[in-house]
Amino acid sequence: MKIFKTIFRLDYPLSFSILDNLGKQLEFIDQNTSIPPYNKTTGNVDLINHSITHSGNINEDIFKIHLSLKSFYGMVEYHQGYKIENLSKHKLFELSDKVIKNLELKRSSNYNRIGIRSWVIIEQERFKFEQILKLIKKSNSLFDSALTEHFPITNDIAMVFEAKSEELGNIRLGLGPYKKTEKERYFSLSPEIEEGLIMDIDIWQPKISIPNFNLIKLLKENQKVYHKLLKKIETNLIRRLEENENK
Repeated sequence: MKIFKTIFRLDYPLSFSILDNLGKQLEFIDQNTSIPPYNKTTGNVDLINHSITHSGNINEDIFKIHLSLKSFYGMVEYHQGYKIENLSKHKLFELSDKVIKNLELKRSSNYNRIGIRSWVIIEQERFKFEQILKLIKKSNSLFDSALTEHFPITNDIAMVFEAKSEELGNIRLGLGPYKKTEKERYFSLSPEIEEGLIMDIDIWQPKISIPNFNLIKLLKENQKVYHKLLKKIETNLIRRLEENENK
């Protein structure tokens, strides 16, 4: 299983100090992305919306970061996918952590929302699009039968779960079958995966106070959750598919 796209977002109380330092922050980012593995980088200042954007490549991965008076956002797509256990080691997050420290927000311990969202695809011999589609349809026969009475051909399907933990915050997990022809729904790049199980994992914490926030530390915590959660889902799905094959 590999991650093919990750987004992080920090929402904080309005900080007017950023307004006076947009050019300084963009210059800082530009200086830190001027040598390999960064390439094809470009930056832009949006004076109307009081924000800056910087984007480009990290080797063959593509990235974008956006800083405004109320939020800091980053996105990376992994050209060949990325191992879950290496998530926190990616260069984008190393850079982003430097930017966060460089901001020196006066109220930096208070955040309106902190979130990490990743798209993972599990490629496995049994995880064919049609098999996963049929299994999820069967698991939701109560609702599927109402739909297929009028629309008998099911082309695709997805399930969404929302839950929370006092320790980890909130999670929204979406999953369903994946095939290469629908890659544009999720990615700008083109994963070399024909079929599999795709999962959209969004973990966030609202209204939280974290002195000296560290993005790398948060990502390390998330990758542990990813690994345990996805391994369990993979094991359960394989077992259910095997049971269906033996009937």
